Amino acid sequence: MIRNRPTPEGAQLGENLARFCDEAEPAARLKAPALPPRCNSCAFRKGPHVANGSPETQMDALKAVIEGVEFQCHEPARAGQPCSGWAMLRLAGDGGVGSVPWPFSDEFSDEIKE
Repeated sequence: MIRNRPTPEGAQLGENLARFCDEAEPAARLKAPALPPRCNSCAFRKGPHVANGSPETQMDALKAVIEGVEFQCHEPARAGQPCSGWAMLRLAGDGGVGSVPWPFSDEFSDEIKE
């Protein structure tokens, strides 16, 4: 298991992903007005919380948006539900998917995790 820890680089990634989501929210709400707000600890919400500052979480979130793979909410009360930030970026886009050259963090080999 890779532990999510905030880093300066992760915070920079998180700041940009949060900005993209902030910009996408109005268009997403036109398509899905009932979409729940982003959680306070959302990977797609700027702030000093782990999900927005962890490079692993940020790269997983970005990969999920680009590849159209559902990204789950980190909030225990919303376990099993899609992340609202992820949904906002997907809804605001054209529905297309792409691919990125890195694996999700849970797919790293054991040698890399140590």
